[in-house]
Amino acid sequence: MTKPKKSAVKRKHHTVKNFKRIFDPSTKGFKTDFQEDASIDGLSDLFKEKSPAEIFSDKNKKVTNSPKISVIIPLYNRKHYIEQCIDSVLAQTFKDFEIIVRDDGSTDGSADLVAQRYAAEISSGKLKLRRNEENLGEFTTDNLLLREAIGKYVMLIHSDDAYLSHALKHMYTVAEKYNADVVHSTIYFTTEIDGTLNETSPIFLSHVDKQLKINHVGHAVYKNELITNNLFERFENWRSNNFNIDAQYNIFRREFLMENDLFFDEFGKGWAGGNRLFALKWLVKAKVFVKTFEPFYIYRKSPDSHSNQFSIELVAQFLSETIKLARHLNEYFDRTDFFKDNPEIRYTAWSTLFFRQNDWRIKRNKIYKGGITNELNKAVEDVFKKYFGEDYALPAVLFHLANILPYKKPVNKIINTPLPNDDNPLPNQDNSTSSQDSSPSNQDDSPSEQDNLSSDQDNSSSEQDNLSSNQDNSSSDQDDSTSENDNS
Repeated sequence: MTKPKKSAVKRKHHTVKNFKRIFDPSTKGFKTDFQEDASIDGLSDLFKEKSPAEIFSDKNKKVTNSPKISVIIPLYNRKHYIEQCIDSVLAQTFKDFEIIVRDDGSTDGSADLVAQRYAAEISSGKLKLRRNEENLGEFTTDNLLLREAIGKYVMLIHSDDAYLSHALKHMYTVAEKYNADVVHSTIYFTTEIDGTLNETSPIFLSHVDKQLKINHVGHAVYKNELITNNLFERFENWRSNNFNIDAQYNIFRREFLMENDLFFDEFGKGWAGGNRLFALKWLVKAKVFVKTFEPFYIYRKSPDSHSNQFSIELVAQFLSETIKLARHLNEYFDRTDFFKDNPEIRYTAWSTLFFRQNDWRIKRNKIYKGGITNELNKAVEDVFKKYFGEDYALPAVLFHLANILPYKKPVNKIINTPLPNDDNPLPNQDNSTSSQDSSPSNQDDSPSEQDNLSSDQDNSSSEQDNLSSNQDNSSSDQDDSTSENDNS
């Protein structure tokens, strides 16, 4: 069977130059497509100097037993951002909601800050603060939050991101209008790479929908779109990355999630599976799925984002979780009619998940840029030995080759020699030096003729810098989360 072609998806950005003017309520902001009197109030409330009492007004102190929306916030070491996140929820024009914050063993005092800063909201029941006894990982924490939520609908926001003040009202109105299981916003805002988010900092419109057209003020020219129930078309949207796979860009009907046992898969700390697999599962199950084209979410590109903190030490964990994911996929596909009846779709789903996960965790972080060190080789071999026993060698080599070839390293030198020490000095390199001196003009020849040219490694590394840059642009996980927040 022919391997499906991997689509190169480039995320489109539009600069919003006059942040304050566009989001000032007096200008009425962006007009919603479906409601004549609705407008986007924006971030003006978020950035005003407000006391907790002003944000938490008397009229929304009383929380009913069943709020319309549960806003869930997984928290881990986000002390510098969590206040802005929670304040953006409390500043919503829609008031019938609860907030549940679950701290996943933060070591920076994040949970204590929430407990002190929002004591009144916690006392009233508007905000619930929960703490994991130990670090359980992103998706285990998400599942605990989903199970505790009691609202008719559930929305997830990452603890370093923020909402525009119309977010809950807009998503709830669309969900009610269509009686939707899931409403998805295909457009969102991002910050500069330094993560700064204030009244004067620039923000950027972003989307991955290749068919989407946006005018000069950032308003989509399309109305809300009721997505077809044709699973082949839905699957193609998922495969081609034609919508944001991260959960934070959606509102879910909670009953729909519970009835279909739709939770994030837990394979450890959340390095594999995550948002992309969760999105595939709800896409197959949702009877009513609506796309909306009003941005409500601000994704913070913080340099210390957990999705950017991936190293050789985590390669083994990622590989182990990916193998568990493969076994889970077999079971899931076997019990799901759409995949049982369409083996070609089953293969495409496999390859899409594995390729995109590997791109997000391994290639994006340039784990193989310096070649296959002994440390990296041992990490990979140990995992394959654990799961494949004496047959570990072939899958280990294939994994190395798949990740090293884009860097054009000489194949017979991709496994580095042991590091030198007193008992193991550097090997004699006279032969390789002589070879380099005698063939300086052959650097553009085939890899088999370059095995001993150290200069080729330097050239290919610089070439890959450009290649990796292009790969980064086509990578999906915010997932960005998204989203992946997808936490790819």
